[in-house]
Amino acid sequence: MNKIILLLITLTVSLSAEYLHYFGGQKEYLKQCWPCHKSSKVFVKQYTIAQWNNFMENNGTKLADIHLKSRDPEARALQPYFEGSRYLKKMKHLNAFLEHFAKDNNTSSARQ
Repeated sequence: MNKIILLLITLTVSLSAEYLHYFGGQKEYLKQCWPCHKSSKVFVKQYTIAQWNNFMENNGTKLADIHLKSRDPEARALQPYFEGSRYLKKMKHLNAFLEHFAKDNNTSSARQ
Protein backbone atom coordinates (compact mmCIF):
# COMPACT_ATOMS: atom_id res chain seq x y z
CA MET A 1 0.00 0.00 0.00
CA ASN A 2 2.81 2.40 0.89
CA LYS A 3 4.53 1.69 -2.44
CA ILE A 4 1.36 2.62 -4.34
CA ILE A 5 1.01 5.88 -2.42
CA LEU A 6 4.68 6.68 -2.98
CA LEU A 7 4.31 5.94 -6.70
CA LEU A 8 1.25 8.19 -6.95
CA ILE A 9 3.03 11.03 -5.14
CA THR A 10 6.11 10.67 -7.37
CA LEU A 11 3.98 10.65 -10.50
CA THR A 12 2.03 13.72 -9.38
CA VAL A 13 5.19 15.66 -8.53
CA SER A 14 6.90 14.80 -11.82
CA LEU A 15 3.84 15.79 -13.87
CA SER A 16 3.49 19.00 -11.90
CA ALA A 17 7.15 19.88 -12.48
CA GLU A 18 6.69 19.34 -16.23
CA TYR A 19 3.89 21.89 -16.38
CA LEU A 20 5.49 24.50 -14.11
CA HIS A 21 7.48 25.87 -17.05
CA TYR A 22 4.40 25.98 -19.28
CA PHE A 23 2.22 27.79 -16.74
CA GLY A 24 5.04 30.19 -15.83
CA GLY A 25 5.49 30.95 -19.53
CA GLN A 26 1.77 31.53 -19.98
CA LYS A 27 1.80 33.98 -17.09
CA GLU A 28 4.84 35.75 -18.54
CA TYR A 29 3.23 35.91 -21.99
CA LEU A 30 0.06 37.44 -20.57
CA LYS A 31 2.03 39.96 -18.54
CA GLN A 32 4.57 41.03 -21.18
CA CYS A 33 3.32 40.05 -24.63
CA TRP A 34 -0.45 40.31 -24.43
CA PRO A 35 -0.65 44.09 -25.10
CA CYS A 36 0.70 43.51 -28.63
CA HIS A 37 -0.35 39.90 -29.27
CA LYS A 38 -3.80 39.76 -27.69
CA SER A 39 -4.93 36.39 -29.03
CA SER A 40 -2.13 34.24 -27.66
CA LYS A 41 -3.20 30.85 -29.01
CA VAL A 42 -3.78 32.22 -32.50
CA PHE A 43 -0.51 34.16 -32.55
CA VAL A 44 1.64 31.39 -31.10
CA LYS A 45 0.18 28.81 -33.52
CA GLN A 46 1.62 30.77 -36.45
CA TYR A 47 5.03 29.21 -35.86
CA THR A 48 6.40 25.69 -35.44
CA ILE A 49 8.38 24.42 -32.47
CA ALA A 50 11.59 24.71 -34.50
CA GLN A 51 10.78 28.31 -35.42
CA TRP A 52 10.09 29.24 -31.78
CA ASN A 53 13.32 27.53 -30.73
CA ASN A 54 15.13 29.52 -33.42
CA PHE A 55 13.72 32.78 -32.01
CA MET A 56 14.86 31.76 -28.52
CA GLU A 57 18.45 30.80 -29.47
CA ASN A 58 21.36 32.74 -27.96
CA ASN A 59 19.39 33.75 -24.87
CA GLY A 60 16.43 34.88 -26.94
CA THR A 61 18.33 37.59 -28.80
CA LYS A 62 16.44 36.98 -32.05
CA LEU A 63 13.06 37.46 -30.40
CA ALA A 64 14.32 40.54 -28.57
CA ASP A 65 15.79 42.01 -31.77
CA ILE A 66 12.50 41.59 -33.63
CA HIS A 67 10.78 43.70 -30.99
CA LEU A 68 13.54 46.24 -30.54
CA LYS A 69 13.93 46.85 -34.30
CA SER A 70 10.20 47.12 -34.85
CA ARG A 71 8.64 50.45 -35.80
CA ASP A 72 5.68 49.64 -33.57
CA PRO A 73 5.90 51.82 -30.44
CA GLU A 74 4.29 49.12 -28.26
CA ALA A 75 6.99 46.63 -29.28
CA ARG A 76 9.76 49.16 -28.73
CA ALA A 77 8.33 50.03 -25.32
CA LEU A 78 9.41 46.55 -24.21
CA GLN A 79 13.10 47.49 -24.50
CA PRO A 80 13.65 47.51 -20.70
CA TYR A 81 12.07 44.05 -20.49
CA PHE A 82 14.18 42.51 -23.25
CA GLU A 83 17.37 44.10 -21.98
CA GLY A 84 16.68 43.28 -18.34
CA SER A 85 17.30 40.22 -16.23
CA ARG A 86 13.61 39.22 -16.04
CA TYR A 87 13.55 38.20 -19.72
CA LEU A 88 16.60 35.98 -19.28
CA LYS A 89 15.17 34.50 -16.08
CA LYS A 90 11.73 33.72 -17.58
CA MET A 91 12.91 32.68 -21.04
CA LYS A 92 12.73 28.91 -20.33
CA HIS A 93 9.16 29.27 -19.16
CA LEU A 94 8.16 31.47 -22.06
CA ASN A 95 9.70 29.01 -24.53
CA ALA A 96 7.80 26.12 -22.92
CA PHE A 97 4.54 28.03 -23.41
CA LEU A 98 5.41 28.90 -27.02
CA GLU A 99 6.29 25.27 -27.80
CA HIS A 100 3.11 24.01 -26.16
CA PHE A 101 0.90 25.99 -28.54
CA ALA A 102 3.16 25.81 -31.60
CA LYS A 103 1.62 24.95 -34.95
CA ASP A 104 3.12 21.45 -35.06
CA ASN A 105 2.62 20.44 -31.43
CA ASN A 106 0.09 17.61 -31.51
CA THR A 107 -0.44 17.54 -27.76
CA SER A 108 -1.81 21.08 -27.62
CA SER A 109 -4.36 20.47 -30.40
CA ALA A 110 -5.57 17.31 -28.66
CA ARG A 111 -6.36 19.28 -25.49
CA GLN A 112 -8.45 21.92 -27.17
